[in-house]
Amino acid sequence: MDSTHIRLYPIEADHGFLALSTSPTSDPAALHLGGCMVGALEELEDEGVSFEEWLEESFYTGDEDLLSNLTRSILYTASEEETVRTFLQEHGFDLPTLRIADLADIDPTDASGIPPLVNETDEATDRLYELIDLYIGPADDGTLAVWLRPGARRTVHLLAVNDPESPRWIVQPWDWTAEDWAGYSEIQAPLSAAPETLQVIPHGSTVKTLGGLPVLGTHSILKDQKAISEVLDATRLYGAHHFVSPGVWHLGSGERHGIEMDAPVEVYAAKVWALRGRAPR
Repeated sequence: MDSTHIRLYPIEADHGFLALSTSPTSDPAALHLGGCMVGALEELEDEGVSFEEWLEESFYTGDEDLLSNLTRSILYTASEEETVRTFLQEHGFDLPTLRIADLADIDPTDASGIPPLVNETDEATDRLYELIDLYIGPADDGTLAVWLRPGARRTVHLLAVNDPESPRWIVQPWDWTAEDWAGYSEIQAPLSAAPETLQVIPHGSTVKTLGGLPVLGTHSILKDQKAISEVLDATRLYGAHHFVSPGVWHLGSGERHGIEMDAPVEVYAAKVWALRGRAPR
């Protein structure tokens, strides 16, 4: 397991509060990277269930809502506590400082104690969960464990600028400072041809691609995939090497998205993977 994969240990820090620690013991040097309230923990004593039994029966089975709350809590802690932020940076995490709402803004029906973002939108939430991966996986001894790693996949907007004199792609990453898609960035690649509409396979969300391999999306950018990947490598947007999915989603015209340029623009959403080795070409 490489150094960017951090094993975390679930600990019942206070009555009903589940914390994720860097140590399984009460080591003074251990850090609590995040945590949230879990209603089920308050009932363990009455039910005659130990914390360890609850972990095996309920936690390690993969409760998506609980993992989502814990993911938020780690990102929030990294935004507010310098020691946690430094620890994660030393392990290869590059995280933004998030604007977090007050505890008073928590939905009364949400017992987790995790507030929303100040500017909580569906788009911001989707981008939030791309920052890190918190998951259940096997440890070296074969038992289940909690693992944290940097998010490998990000979503970007690709602007197809149909300028007769300079047809080009403009890459729009998410900007956490603006809490919106970035402006017209300098990350550009030549646009060789209009994206090809993909044939939808009936009764499915996958589409046919060149070579017969299925991929998600509405259009193919296979002709320009390599050029876009290389310009991301050159700018080190998410690391040294990138892989851009050949399947993209058409989101509509630039005008619909408030983009004003001197040429027609079409907007696409693309998935980008940050690769640790050399990207396949």
